[in-house]
Amino acid sequence: AVAGDLRDGAGVLAVLPGGRGNDFARKLGIPADPVAACALLSGEERRVDLADVGGRTYLGILTAGLDSPANPIANDNALPLGTAVYAYAALRALAAWKPARWTVKVDDLLREFDGSSVAVSNSGVYGSGMFLVPDARMDDGLLDVVVVEAVPKRRYLANLPKVFKCTHLEEPGL
Repeated sequence: AVAGDLRDGAGVLAVLPGGRGNDFARKLGIPADPVAACALLSGEERRVDLADVGGRTYLGILTAGLDSPANPIANDNALPLGTAVYAYAALRALAAWKPARWTVKVDDLLREFDGSSVAVSNSGVYGSGMFLVPDARMDDGLLDVVVVEAVPKRRYLANLPKVFKCTHLEEPGL
């Protein structure tokens, strides 16, 4: 929400974890415990890249596809699931999801495919510890693009836990 205000070195952001996800803090190595995180406030500043789409700035991951219907399921859920709410939301959204046709252009390379999502990542982590792009760096001046091709729902479900262990990229099409 404040990323746009940080453009051109216009400010410094102190990150204190709160809520459920805390993925930006997780990627920066900031402890989930707010007291421990406060101890870092006197530390050294770290520059991170800002990503932009249509005039909106973001720090983490921009996703489209299956994540779109999953997000409100997670945000509107009152069940006491804690961080597991994101995996629950993905499962609920997957039940109704039909593969979409995508056209993606990255560095002048055009790719068309049927699939469930496209992510443009600065941080690589979202959904409370899903390391979609484990090697993404927030200070390399690059965005990483991940496409998830159409696979049978059972295969998608079987591989979902691998996103938390960073082993999903070993699977073709995922």
